[in-house]
Amino acid sequence: MKINDYSKKIKMLSKIVYGVYIFQIGILVISTILFLIFFNKNLFEIINNDNIRLTILAPGNFIVPKFENIDIESFKNYTFGKTFAPLFALQMISGFLSIAITKIIYIILRDMSAKNVFTIKNSNYIKYIGFIIIFYSTIINMLTGIFLSQIIAKLNLNTYGVLININMYMLGIALIIILVSHIFKYGSFLQDEHDHTV
Repeated sequence: MKINDYSKKIKMLSKIVYGVYIFQIGILVISTILFLIFFNKNLFEIINNDNIRLTILAPGNFIVPKFENIDIESFKNYTFGKTFAPLFALQMISGFLSIAITKIIYIILRDMSAKNVFTIKNSNYIKYIGFIIIFYSTIINMLTGIFLSQIIAKLNLNTYGVLININMYMLGIALIIILVSHIFKYGSFLQDEHDHTV
């Protein structure tokens, strides 16, 4: 494959990634608007509405509670916003982290299409992706478990248990990504040495 053909494919891929980036921003805006609409709604009204299905949305988790054998009258004391605000905050942070990763990938692909592959800048960008994933798989995961446990206890959803853990799979991927960033860094040194030799 010729280098120009490869650059064209990378450029097309970068456009697709940019489209995903815009889509992610749109989803984040829509979810924020929906949360604000329901913020002051009473949980009792939401659960009793047959047209609404309450889903507990948390980073990496979609939980649809079954309100069987539970006194939902007690839910009158809680509003949707105040009950789920901590989880929504985590969801927003996760959304921003996801957008940041997509933006970084777009920048790297854009540089690659301009034939700037092994650079210190790209090495650092790849390392940032690794650090973001480490933060998500540890801090965000643990906080999600803690906040879900609090909500479940508050609403007396005794049939639900939440595991507070670290996502070792994602952590392993993050370490591999950081390793790749060092390979890119070494490649940039070799490229620089080659350019000065020629």
